[in-house]
Amino acid sequence: IYFNTGDGVDIQPAASSRSNSIVGCRIRRNTGNGILADAVTNLFVNKNTIWSNGGSGIDVTATPNVNIQSNRIYRNTSQGVWLQGAGTTGGLVYRNLIYGGNANGVRGWAGADARVINNTIISQVGSGVLAESAGTLVEATNNILAWNGGYGLRKNAGGVTVTAGYNDWHGNTTGTNLSLTSSVANITNNPRFLSADPTSTNFLRLSNSSACVDSGSTNYDGSPIRLGLHIDMGAFESPYTKGSGASIAVRKAVSKTYVRPYEFLLYTVTLSN
Repeated sequence: IYFNTGDGVDIQPAASSRSNSIVGCRIRRNTGNGILADAVTNLFVNKNTIWSNGGSGIDVTATPNVNIQSNRIYRNTSQGVWLQGAGTTGGLVYRNLIYGGNANGVRGWAGADARVINNTIISQVGSGVLAESAGTLVEATNNILAWNGGYGLRKNAGGVTVTAGYNDWHGNTTGTNLSLTSSVANITNNPRFLSADPTSTNFLRLSNSSACVDSGSTNYDGSPIRLGLHIDMGAFESPYTKGSGASIAVRKAVSKTYVRPYEFLLYTVTLSN
């Protein structure tokens, strides 16, 4: 979806009673936003690549039940993800790569309510996560917020609630964070990615020496994605776990995708160093 005058995808209130899904698209070089959703509901944006648009990568207004998951979002003129309006409730921004020159990585504004969980947000012009305008509520957990031009995470107005835990905010130009409501177990270590090359299969994946391995909140250890002792910080779960003096790779395979009642499901876990 590219070279359109205006937005690449524009979902308007007529779609409010439907489940709206945008999956597996490449959305680029539109003069407006990559995706615009205005006063709709049940929006699922998954495994898209969204780049070089004239507005934001994803702009959501007054839309409840938004799930933005496993996308690559980069080099958009405005925000990577912009959630705005008091009607934008129950938003989830989960396991996205947001990098390379958006104005801010994720911006919550004007009363939006969002959970920003396990994202890798680097090299934004402004801050990794920006929360502003009274009534906005943002929870940021298990993210890597690094090398941004502003703060890793910034609360920019009174009446805004921002809770942050188990994030790595490293190398941000202005500072790690500003005016958070609460903050716990955050670190400032270099995340030590395997590759900074967007064409590499190891792009922004954690190395075995990364302090982000096994350093996420134990509240998320029940995730089926977890491979180590605890969930990792960032968008990708690494095959490593923290051992005593050495890193151990943990790989998990499953025998079937689906099972019927009373069928067996076999998990195979391999440890190596």
